[in-house]
Amino acid sequence: MEKAEGSEKSVREILSPQKLLTNKIIMISAASMILYCLPFRFPAMITDSISAIGSMMTPLSLIIVGLQIGSMDPSSSLLHAVGLTFGGYCRKIQQEASSCLLRRSSLNPYLLCSASP
Repeated sequence: MEKAEGSEKSVREILSPQKLLTNKIIMISAASMILYCLPFRFPAMITDSISAIGSMMTPLSLIIVGLQIGSMDPSSSLLHAVGLTFGGYCRKIQQEASSCLLRRSSLNPYLLCSASP
């Protein structure tokens, strides 16, 4: 079987039935599907607690992502790596907005360019 790029293990080793069946996420998913199909229901106190924790996950993940972005060094950020700075980003937005306005206006942009010094 072919080797995956950047990996020492083959695809057959990664997708072996033993590894798939002993994966914790797959085991928990299977157990939750079995519990869902059974007539057994958890008490309201437990389901309400789990529901409250589940509804907190999106705001909590946004807070964590914001903290991670805030703690990043601006010189090593992804925008710096691709050559974008905040000023360059604002300039690009201004250029796109002005070209959009020129396309929508009845003025000919060539006349505007030739009239400028």
